[in-house]
Amino acid sequence: MSKKILVTGGGGFIGTHVVHALRQAGHTVRVFDTFYVSPPAPALQKAQLWMGDVKDAKLMKQVLEGVDACVHLATVPSIERARGAADMDATVPLFEVLAKANIPTVFASSSSIYGNNEHTPLKESEPNAPLSQYAVDKTVCEMQAKAMKQKYPAWQVVGLRMFNVYGEGQSIQSPYCGLITIVCHRLRHHQPIQIYGQGEHVRDFVHVEDVAHAFERTLDKMLHQQTLPQLVYNVCSGHGVTLKEVIDSIERKSGRVMKREYLPPKPSDIMVSVGDPSAAQADLGFKAEKPLDKGISQAIDYYFGGVAGHR
Repeated sequence: MSKKILVTGGGGFIGTHVVHALRQAGHTVRVFDTFYVSPPAPALQKAQLWMGDVKDAKLMKQVLEGVDACVHLATVPSIERARGAADMDATVPLFEVLAKANIPTVFASSSSIYGNNEHTPLKESEPNAPLSQYAVDKTVCEMQAKAMKQKYPAWQVVGLRMFNVYGEGQSIQSPYCGLITIVCHRLRHHQPIQIYGQGEHVRDFVHVEDVAHAFERTLDKMLHQQTLPQLVYNVCSGHGVTLKEVIDSIERKSGRVMKREYLPPKPSDIMVSVGDPSAAQADLGFKAEKPLDKGISQAIDYYFGGVAGHR
């Protein structure tokens, strides 16, 4: 069942992979992005490209014409975030438009909203306890989705709480750049890595290809008019690994050793963040398939010898 899908933020790291997954599923994809970080990737060549800001209500009205569903990934550019802007500034009004038009929507949320919660693996029913402005931002976006769902009951909307996403194509320039990309980049350029604490923080890593599949699976359920019982779902592997173990693995696989600079832990650091994937498996038919060991090997090939290795 081919549909026309709008992907806001479709030019980013996760967005590019989501666009690919949706096209592989037979959909026509319309990409809307500022393209501030980088120009459109080759993978987007067959998509319909629109350039602009999701806060531009007049332009968004045009972009939404004729679309059957929306994947909302757009974030506020770092230059605007430095001036105090937040994702909610764009998401809150956009959700009102999407709900009113009854356009099925899957949006990006984050595991950071759980904060420091000892009840791991974390279920979606755990209370929100954001410790950063970013986490507060994502919490507000979820609250707006819930409010619009109550106002427009027919609207289908689901948020995907992504844990630590990694994989090929993540830019070192991005403010959301993850540990694996940072370590690979610094190791390749013989730079030290700064570790807050002793590297015993535990994280749940999920490959970007699995994340893209989660968005595609969720949208497929919606387009087949299946009512999903939850507003939010974890997108995670369900397995925890320490930051030290990740760095050790990258060093071992690359054959290189990097200098480690240990700094005092940050008060806002989350010690353990591991998700429970059972709800996503039961309701969305989604399960993260790529083992971290294989994903790290692919990342090393990419950042040391592939596309990124020539930058």
